[in-house]
Amino acid sequence: MSPQEVSKWENGKNLPETAILSRISKTLGVSIDSILMPQKLFILSAMFSNGIDNAEVTSILSRCVNGGKLDVAVTPQFIGASFRNERVEVLTVKYQTEKGTYFVCTPYGERLIIDAEEEGLSDNKNFAIVGAWYGNEDGFRDVMFKMEHYEYFNYKDIYVNHELFPSSPAIDAPEYLTIVFLNKSGIHTVSCRESEALTYSADRTGLLLGRLAFCRVKVYG
Repeated sequence: MSPQEVSKWENGKNLPETAILSRISKTLGVSIDSILMPQKLFILSAMFSNGIDNAEVTSILSRCVNGGKLDVAVTPQFIGASFRNERVEVLTVKYQTEKGTYFVCTPYGERLIIDAEEEGLSDNKNFAIVGAWYGNEDGFRDVMFKMEHYEYFNYKDIYVNHELFPSSPAIDAPEYLTIVFLNKSGIHTVSCRESEALTYSADRTGLLLGRLAFCRVKVYG
């Protein structure tokens, strides 16, 4: 197929020939009906990540869109991916509606809900932390209030320890700080272990693991 022909499909000027609909359906991982019927909600990108390891799950979520809405439980069983470590796992999604392009993030164990009639997070800022959790796969808590504190005082580093992020004395396993942030290039997940630190980039548009080492962050825009 020529790029011009595909562009006409995407812009609603033409429809694909019947003979190739099954191939398109298989490639995109969606039904033929969903290709021909108008859609209010499109999943552009979806990533299941713990800040170190990543699994691309766009086609899985696309198949769950129903009538302009998406409502799924974020679990390794549903996602079809699990990582062999104790870090907090998060699902990040880039999606499009008639209102625009938005982002959302949901941690393991919670429900991801998207409604095409409602606006979500947008990447119109140079940098914004949109999710933060501290703990491990056995238990974690939301620590966005801590991140808002760091942002307010413009700290250069986020030190991860039990003084700044108190935890139960009964927890012996290592704990992790997992952060999701937005910038002009998209949505990103970064994570570091207790006793480590996250450092803001020089232009303060991203977070790095330590002062010298970059954390492996999956980027998609």
